Amino acid sequence: MSIFIIGRQGAGKSTVAQMLSAELKCRVAETGQVVTDELARLYARFVSGNREHAGFWSKGLGTLKEDVRDQLETLGELMTRLKSDCLISRCRMEATIIVGVRRRCEVFATPRSSADTWIRVERPSAANRGVFELDDLPCDFVLRNNGSFADLEATVKAMAQAIK
Repeated sequence: MSIFIIGRQGAGKSTVAQMLSAELKCRVAETGQVVTDELARLYARFVSGNREHAGFWSKGLGTLKEDVRDQLETLGELMTRLKSDCLISRCRMEATIIVGVRRRCEVFATPRSSADTWIRVERPSAANRGVFELDDLPCDFVLRNNGSFADLEATVKAMAQAIK
């Protein structure tokens, strides 16, 4: 079973994933981290000339995400065009909860199971931000993140109970 959390940048996907992870006692993997790690490997190889520096670059890119967002989006796009399921496959190896699926080709290239759960997180302030092609994807849950943090926690706890 995998739990996919989708939504636009800034919708609260990572927050929901961490809350759900605590409730269900399972690990989270983010497609964005896979892309960051790949970009770090490229920087380590071609900028510093030493593949062993990938960890250093990954930490640095993590703190500079806003500054390198265009590069990350371009690399994510390239990775999914070359092999549509590459981000999801890597995340599935690491965790149960997968955050950050953004493109149709990723969804349709991924072997689906009836045990999978799809959650879309929506937030009015995140409308039209970043690459996101899945506004019309049918999901098991649609979480509207437009209240307080306590409201979000209560909603995620109820969702976790339904998933169990």
